[in-house]
Amino acid sequence: MFTNAILRAIDERRSIRAFENKELTQDEIELLRQAVLAVPTAMNLQELKYSFILDTNIIEEISQAVIKTFEQEKNQEALERIRGRHTSVFYGAPLVITISAPAGNSYSDVNAGIAVQTLALAAQGMGLGSCIIGMAKAAFSGSKARKCKELARIPADCELIISIAIGHAAISKEAHDLRPDNITFVRNNSN
Repeated sequence: MFTNAILRAIDERRSIRAFENKELTQDEIELLRQAVLAVPTAMNLQELKYSFILDTNIIEEISQAVIKTFEQEKNQEALERIRGRHTSVFYGAPLVITISAPAGNSYSDVNAGIAVQTLALAAQGMGLGSCIIGMAKAAFSGSKARKCKELARIPADCELIISIAIGHAAISKEAHDLRPDNITFVRNNSN
């Protein structure tokens, strides 16, 4: 449909919820690192911190902390959603990238959104799958928060904003339904 590589990556990108048991190459990791270093931020603050977690034991420990937090909160909806999809919140991905920032910056959530989308599109352009994971935040606010921050090497003055799971897709997925009615055009009516 699109001949432009970036528009094609946007169109073809899906949230992948099952990854192959295959590590990423150093070249793939380096390309993702370079992509995230190019992320623009409001007022060029560059306040975001990234942890590239490649240790599957740490990924699993953080996943279990998410589940434990939801159990403690008695959040049955979240627990059922997790159980219905995979045994891990990160779907077996060999790489999880956390994005954090110092507390109190009103632009950090937007900057993290730009960063996570940049990573998702970079992964897609490299032939990798990704899934943006908001649920991971539960591990960093529950009873295991301190331990998870240490495991992910998130600086003490920072808070997790969002994470993304990246790897070789084990599944394919259809595009979501498009909702063109969500778009409004505002034009100069004097013409």
